[in-house]
Amino acid sequence: MQYNKSIVQSNKNHFKKIIGNMSIAEYYQIIPAIGSLQFNIEFTNEGVYKFTVVYKTKYVPKYDFMQLPVVLNDIINSYLDDYIILEFVVDLRYNFPFSNPVWSLTRVDDSYNSRVPIRLVDYYNDIVELHNNMYILHDKNWSSCMGIKSDILKFICRIHHFEVFAEY
Repeated sequence: MQYNKSIVQSNKNHFKKIIGNMSIAEYYQIIPAIGSLQFNIEFTNEGVYKFTVVYKTKYVPKYDFMQLPVVLNDIINSYLDDYIILEFVVDLRYNFPFSNPVWSLTRVDDSYNSRVPIRLVDYYNDIVELHNNMYILHDKNWSSCMGIKSDILKFICRIHHFEVFAEY
């Protein structure tokens, strides 16, 4: 079934008008316990948008370079940041708003890849699959009145636990 361009455009304009000049994190009042968190949404006219998440925190060294002087260690560590960058594509072309948006993960870039016992690509792919299946398996979880704003908030709630990775 083709998507209704006017409904998608209307939903997009409504979302832009609601958040105005605020960032998405400011609008939803999402403040991480440590580090900084940014969300960016980039709309296209084809019924698809890109949702980007950037989480950064200061790297806390667990081991110093023993052979180097303390001053050099401090200089090296001042350049190190931990980060997670996620990009998702959200497709509204499948009978939106009468059926849910379909999310897919397109990019994971992180500084934890050698320290975290799981692959973050697999982890976030599982979250995307869980989010998409929530609507498919339980028809009552999606309503045409929800719109982009509510779906984004639900998705942010699923992925917003970046502080857990600070332990590694």
